[in-house]
Amino acid sequence: MLAWIYGLSLLLSPPRLVLWAWERPEDLRFVDTATTGVAYLAATFELGPRGPTERPRRQPLRVPEGTWLVATVRLHPAGGHLTDPEALAPRILRHLRPGVRGLQIDFDAGVSERAAYRALLTALRAGLPPGLSLTATGLASWCLDDAWVTDLPVDAVIPQFFRMGPEGAAIRGRGATTPPPICAAGTGVATDEPLTRLWPAPTVWAFHPKTPWTAADVRRLEEQLWP
Repeated sequence: MLAWIYGLSLLLSPPRLVLWAWERPEDLRFVDTATTGVAYLAATFELGPRGPTERPRRQPLRVPEGTWLVATVRLHPAGGHLTDPEALAPRILRHLRPGVRGLQIDFDAGVSERAAYRALLTALRAGLPPGLSLTATGLASWCLDDAWVTDLPVDAVIPQFFRMGPEGAAIRGRGATTPPPICAAGTGVATDEPLTRLWPAPTVWAFHPKTPWTAADVRRLEEQLWP
């Protein structure tokens, strides 16, 4: 059962660091809410041949009062494709909880699925309660060499500068880059890979694989990001 501890007053914009809290028990009551937010995995939708199968979060998440929170929903390919996005959108929106500041979609859409993904984001934007943000994670290449994201109906695309596959070395070697405006608000990094950031985004979103976050993990990451 999910354990929630919401603050009475939440920040209006993301802090400088947002921790992705994936599907595992996370006790993040040690974070400094003035500098650190949390994007928790709220649900995963497996895209199978018979349509999407829903897996809500089952692991506890504990955060301090006043934490800036975003609900993240992962779309995971499982032998199928993104179909009927207008029907999927309400199912995703049901995973929002009181106190969240926004919804984030995590989906590495292939070229053939971009039209359906755009339709899904459009439907989510239309159904999102007033005052909540809509963001999407994105492949790093989307914000470097691919213009298709520039007019997506989201507040921001967060490029993931990790798990980049064969293109990773070339991307890391590019040096400073000016991103499209939709990609300028944040960058995604992972604690088990080089902390690649090709532009000075105001917010860093961090993924910590395998083990729950600890205060020492966050302190070490902050020392690397802001020495």
